[in-house]
Amino acid sequence: MERRIGLWMYQNGGGEQIQNQLASKLNERGISVVTNLDLGNAVAHDGSIFCNDQDMGSLDLFFSYNAGQQTSYQTYLYQTLSTIIPTINNYEAFELTEDKFKTAQLLKRHGINTPDYVVCNKKKYR
Repeated sequence: MERRIGLWMYQNGGGEQIQNQLASKLNERGISVVTNLDLGNAVAHDGSIFCNDQDMGSLDLFFSYNAGQQTSYQTYLYQTLSTIIPTINNYEAFELTEDKFKTAQLLKRHGINTPDYVVCNKKKYR
């Protein structure tokens, strides 16, 4: 049984080259790779998510590294896809790393030093 992995990498700043290197290394190991699975081009229909004619639920794994280019639509599908198939850098991890406050809170709770910060509401900080 052939394994298939879906990839969506950022396309600026060398992401395409990294995607191609990952795909090449996986192909050498007998793992097929479907690239350019931009969830911005995906549609959800009848219990499935399709992107570039690929049924995303039929993949063995999805890897996304494209934080800076996510729209609300993409993140909504990303969140759903993360509940359907194994996802490296799943939606929960993506969401955490996009929020500096939540990331700092988690790191501090585990004894990892972070820069000092203050989060406040509209009222003056005391």
